[in-house]
Amino acid sequence: MSVLRAIAAAFSYFSIFPVRSFASAPNGAAIGWLPLVGVVIGGAAGVLAAFVFSYGHEIAWVIVVAVVVSVVLSGAIHIDGYLDCCDALLMTTTPARRLEVLRDPRHGSYALVGMMLLTIVWLAALAGIAPAQYPASLLFAAVTARASIVSLAGQYPHARNDSRFEACRWYGAIWFVVLLGLAFALTRAWQSLVVVIAAFLFAQVLALVFSRRLGGGLTGDTYGAIITVTEVALLIALPWSGVLPK
Repeated sequence: MSVLRAIAAAFSYFSIFPVRSFASAPNGAAIGWLPLVGVVIGGAAGVLAAFVFSYGHEIAWVIVVAVVVSVVLSGAIHIDGYLDCCDALLMTTTPARRLEVLRDPRHGSYALVGMMLLTIVWLAALAGIAPAQYPASLLFAAVTARASIVSLAGQYPHARNDSRFEACRWYGAIWFVVLLGLAFALTRAWQSLVVVIAAFLFAQVLALVFSRRLGGGLTGDTYGAIITVTEVALLIALPWSGVLPK
């Protein structure tokens, strides 16, 4: 698959942008370009939120715009994975049964409670960031969270068919190096390196826990959950890291 087709597939599967995909399902190349989708979604959410603040100076609406734009532009695909994982992974049952629950489009009580808690934490995290810092913060969090799961598709087999995308190991390594370089070049702060490394390690820990609950593999839902939780964790960490300008 050419680079342009891989990028088109990434936007087709992981956003609402009307981009045609030439593949029937996400493959390693599409996953490898997933962080680029984060650039567009995070950047758009941050810029629109800052624009709203410049006119109304109402922080509540700034936060609402940031969340709504992020969720809508992604087609809520990662949120849906998070909700499914709340229902499946928190159950006390067998890995096979958890995989069945992940296929169920309905959401139960675990998902409802999980979404409520996530929303509270997400809103609080955004409230701790100055509106002027939204474009950089939301873009960084969206890209880094998505980049953190790329290599996982090569490390872990799919929980249902035991397949894996070996090329994603290289894509993930490249994104890791690129983010480290850009973070330091733009901030000149060693803390930015720590934040990137911590995000990737956090995703690795979540993947390990999730894979054990599913018998050794991961699914698309688990990747969505990892992206969602990591992105919110980054929004919490950024104001405390000293990376953002005062």
